[in-house]
Amino acid sequence: MGEGAQEGEAIKAQGQGKEVNGGNMAELACRNDKLIISQGSVCPLCGASNLTSKWSGHVVVLNVERSEIARKLGIKVNGTYALTIND
Repeated sequence: MGEGAQEGEAIKAQGQGKEVNGGNMAELACRNDKLIISQGSVCPLCGASNLTSKWSGHVVVLNVERSEIARKLGIKVNGTYALTIND
């Protein structure tokens, strides 16, 4: 884990819409809350269909109550979030 990372969280500084399922579907990030989803076309968090495959970096929050990074980023629900939306 990177410096400053707390128990229950991990950070990766790479990403950018990785292809999954044999290249058939890219992981998409919601432009509203930056949640990364690998299935469907609607964000399960906010219900928006405003998704993009152009994102970079991600943070995985496993315990939102104990995560300093989640608190600083305003994340309220465990999940994987894009750090930057590129478009």
